[in-house]
Amino acid sequence: MANRSSRIQISLSEEETGLIDDWRFQNRIPSRAAAIRELIGRSIDSAPLRQDANVSSRDIGVRNSALQREGRPTFSVCDARAPDTPLIYVSQAFCDMCEYRADEMLGRNCRFLQGPMTRKSAKEELRAGIENAAPVEVELVNYRKSGVPYLVSVRVEPVFMPEDDRPMLFVGTQRYRGEA
Repeated sequence: MANRSSRIQISLSEEETGLIDDWRFQNRIPSRAAAIRELIGRSIDSAPLRQDANVSSRDIGVRNSALQREGRPTFSVCDARAPDTPLIYVSQAFCDMCEYRADEMLGRNCRFLQGPMTRKSAKEELRAGIENAAPVEVELVNYRKSGVPYLVSVRVEPVFMPEDDRPMLFVGTQRYRGEA
């Protein structure tokens, strides 16, 4: 059986490239291309669970304080071709920011993080970018598992296969902007 190879065309910001590089070095993956292939190949059932289910609220508070000081970006990947565009990968920083474990988020659409303070216009702008398979950046109010609202800058980029006008994935970066 011949080994078929496809090329994926992806355009990432400098920040997104840095996130992928950080992740690949932490996981000892030899190249950026191999890291992207690893992220794409992850399934909902095989994604690693890095957050302990018995984390105390004090520990979460300490992590969130560090996250707030650093303003470090987080990283997520959604399956653009599955119904409702579910998450298939979330970084540990994303888990820390949202207070959810990976297994609580994978398989769900990111909309579950929105709530009453999330502006309708921001949701519509994000939805339009995704529906048009175009890069989009918005500021949203999301909600932690504890119910605490926070402001986040979200950037979503489509990932296409060559000669295919439908995106295969959406890569998202999120940057904490403060309590809402």
